[in-house]
Amino acid sequence: MLFFARMLLVLGLTAFGFAPAGAAELEDFFGYYEGESVNIIPGETQPRQLAVRISPDNKGFVINWQAHIARSDGSMKEREFEVVFRPSKKPGVFASAMAKNLFGNLVPYDPLSGEPFYWASLTDDTLSIFVLQVLEKSTYELLRYDRTLTPRGMNVRFTYLWNGQKLREVYSVLERIE
Repeated sequence: MLFFARMLLVLGLTAFGFAPAGAAELEDFFGYYEGESVNIIPGETQPRQLAVRISPDNKGFVINWQAHIARSDGSMKEREFEVVFRPSKKPGVFASAMAKNLFGNLVPYDPLSGEPFYWASLTDDTLSIFVLQVLEKSTYELLRYDRTLTPRGMNVRFTYLWNGQKLREVYSVLERIE
């Protein structure tokens, strides 16, 4: 049943002009996007309000994303993240530049010290951001944000995995504002 619901979502988004735009360059993602999730998660009263800014930075890019979530108890949950990415030695893969090493160079956080490890990849028309967090007792969580360009902006699929088990998936439609 869930498979058919996802297929209807994809077909519906395609019918409204949200079809993938084809192979893209990193620069095609630069800009500001706003929108909301197209599905409601249990415990939330309305779609998530989202904003994403992707900007050039020293051969790489900076991404800032915000989410405003109305909970069923009436409170608001707000999240904001900003991550700097630089090209890695692998084509289409970007390493986060979150902390300074002994030489003053920006490097990724250390996931074995409890810090989140971020990386990004660009494949065709999708920019994916991954966040790996190593938890207690060798458990882990992996967040994945797939941002796919469309003629009007981008579709976003957020996936939350805990120890390899998918616990949550949220689909969003964002419109390019600038």
